[in-house]
Amino acid sequence: SLGLGRWRLADAKRIRYSRLARQVAMRRYVRYDGILSLLGKLTFAAQCYPLGKQHLHASWRMARARYRMAGGLVHVSRSVAAELTWWASQLDDPDHPGVPLASRDAMPSPSGGDAGVVYADASGSGGFAAWTAVEGCVYAVAGEWTTGERSMLICELELLASTFGLVALAPWLPRDVYSFTDNTVAQAAMRRLAAESPAMQAILARRTHWMHAAGVLEEPRRISSEANLWADLGSRPEKGGVEEVERQARALGMDFVRVDVPARWRDTSRLRGDG
Repeated sequence: SLGLGRWRLADAKRIRYSRLARQVAMRRYVRYDGILSLLGKLTFAAQCYPLGKQHLHASWRMARARYRMAGGLVHVSRSVAAELTWWASQLDDPDHPGVPLASRDAMPSPSGGDAGVVYADASGSGGFAAWTAVEGCVYAVAGEWTTGERSMLICELELLASTFGLVALAPWLPRDVYSFTDNTVAQAAMRRLAAESPAMQAILARRTHWMHAAGVLEEPRRISSEANLWADLGSRPEKGGVEEVERQARALGMDFVRVDVPARWRDTSRLRGDG
């Protein structure tokens, strides 16, 4: 759609992909080569649908499963059917917005106040913390992991910490945000909007939907553990936690505001399959 300045799926492909997705969603079993072909098409289509990748996690897990039925068949679970039904409904819309043809050259610099910065960290045995600074005031969010959360992988906890920080600190952040983490797996997941871990996939799906609705643009960045001082300190109650971060911030002449993670985000039982 050159005239509209948008990259959209051609109508013929859109209609064909929708029909295929709906057909598979209505079946209990499908041939393995058939689902691979469909997922390849939908992965291509996801370039035109900003939330598309977040509705392919269960389907790709099914396709990659080692234990398949004899005869090359795989089971279409409820979660897979739900994803494919979502895709069919999106593809049915002839007026889908697509994505802009031209991308911005670079994120604005945070030094001018046009972009925000969030530093986040997680301690596997302790908790999480994230902070940002705006006009001489440090805004920080921190908490301890629940018993169930302590059983999660550290990369999952790092992604959670970053997500908690991004959501909780959003009222003080501009539209463009640099998210710093010292975990390379979490950073890669944030950058690619994809992950192997089912828990990380669930976190990414919720995070991406929220960012899309809030109009937040993010650039994930890597920071060394040594340089991620306040986030690391805030995530470790045994070292003083967020109270020590506040003490240090005030000693530098900065104001300090403690922020809570919204309750609807703090419950992670569904991410872990507990409920």
